[in-house]
Amino acid sequence: MKYQVNLKWLVVTIVFSCQTQTAFCQDDFWQASALTNKTVYSLAININDHIFAGTPGGTIFSSIDNGENWIEVNNGLSTNSSINSLAINSNGVIFAGSDEDGIFKSTDNGENWTQINNGLSNTHVRSLIINLNDHIFSGTEGGVFRSIDNGGSWVQIGIVNKWTLSLAINSSGHIWAGTNAGLSRSTDNGENWSEINVDLDNPIVWSIAINSNDHIFVGTSNSGIFRSENNGDSWIVINAGLTSTDVKTLDINTIGHIFAGTGAAYQSNGGAFLSTDNGDSWSEVSTGLTNRDVRSIAINSNGYVFVGTSSRSYDPGGVFRSVESTVSAKETDNWMSSSFSLEQNYPNPFNPITTIIYQLPKATMVNISIYNIAGQLVETLVSEYNNAGYHSMIWKASSISSGLYFYRIEAGEFSETKKLILQK
Repeated sequence: MKYQVNLKWLVVTIVFSCQTQTAFCQDDFWQASALTNKTVYSLAININDHIFAGTPGGTIFSSIDNGENWIEVNNGLSTNSSINSLAINSNGVIFAGSDEDGIFKSTDNGENWTQINNGLSNTHVRSLIINLNDHIFSGTEGGVFRSIDNGGSWVQIGIVNKWTLSLAINSSGHIWAGTNAGLSRSTDNGENWSEINVDLDNPIVWSIAINSNDHIFVGTSNSGIFRSENNGDSWIVINAGLTSTDVKTLDINTIGHIFAGTGAAYQSNGGAFLSTDNGDSWSEVSTGLTNRDVRSIAINSNGYVFVGTSSRSYDPGGVFRSVESTVSAKETDNWMSSSFSLEQNYPNPFNPITTIIYQLPKATMVNISIYNIAGQLVETLVSEYNNAGYHSMIWKASSISSGLYFYRIEAGEFSETKKLILQK
C-alpha cells in the first residue's frame, strides 16, 4: 500500500523579511486545536495520523481529524497519574507511561487500556521508546526496563537508580538514555551501557532526537542543545538564536528540520524553536502559542507539527498545530532546483513506513520503483509527469516482507538507485 504527496510546494528555506526568517512566514506559526485548557505532557501519532495526547489525571485524548475534534479514551486507565509518555508499535498497539501507576496498553486504538506492570519494579514512568523489533524500553525514576513480549513482562537492564527522562534509538539500533545524571548509550539492545558525558555541561538530559544521518541532538536543563556527529564520541553546543535553554522536547521532520520545545516559568521566555541547518542556528516560532511552556512535540506524515504545552489560568494551553506543513514552502517564481537528486529514505531501516524525497531542476516524466535483491520489480511508486522542485512521497510497505530492497528513480536522462531496509 502506498500514497504519494506530490508537492507543488518546495522544501527549501528562503529568507524573507519576516519575524522567523524562514519559509514559514504567516501571521501565526501555530493555531490552537480543539484541545485547550489542558497540560499536555506527551503526544504520539499512529500510522493513520490519529493523534493521542497524554494529560494529568490519567486522561488520554484522541483526534482522528488533525486536531479539529478530540475525545477522551480512558477506559481502564488510572486517574491518579499523569500520562508522561506515549509510544506506538508497528501493529498500532499504544503504550502509555504514567508517573504513578506504571504502563498501560491499548490494542484497540485507545478505546480500552490494560495495566502491564509485571516485573516493572518502578512504576514512575518518564519515557518510552520501541525499536524495529517491537522491543519496548521504559525509562523510569529507577532506571531502564525492557519488554520483548509486547509488555507482558519487564526486566530491568543496565541503568539503575537514575531518573531516565528520555530515550532514543538510532538506525543501528543503539539506544540512548537521557537521565538526571547525564547521557548513556547501549549498543547491545540494553544489555550494557556506557556513560557518554564528555563535553556536556549539564547532566540533566530532558530530550533526545536523532536525524537520518544519525546525528544526535540532546536537550538539557538550562544548558541548551548539544549535537554529536560521531555517535556520541564528542559534542558541540548549538545554541545560536536559542533564547531559552531549558529544552524539554525535540523532534525532527522528514527533511531534517529540527523543532525544540523549551520550558517557561513566565510568558516572557520559553516557546518553540526551529532549525533548518542541522542545529547551527535557531529561529523562534512561538507566534500563536497562548502558553510558551512546550512539553511535547509530534509530527504527522504530512509534515504538520503538533505541540503540547502547559496550561494555567493566566496562560491557558493545550495542543497546537502548525498552520502549514513544515516539509514544504510555497513555490516561488524566482527559484529552481539546481540539479537532479534522490535522497536517502528516512527512516532507514523502517517498519513499515518510510519517506522518499527527490529533486528535479526541470519538469519531466518521473518513474520511481522498488526492486528486491534479485532485481525483480516489487512496486512502482511514481509514474507521472512532475514539475520542477522538491517532491516527497511516503511508501507504506505493510504487505512486503522484511529484507534489503532498492529504490530507483528515472527522470529524463537522470537515474539513481539507493538501498533501503525493511525490518519487521
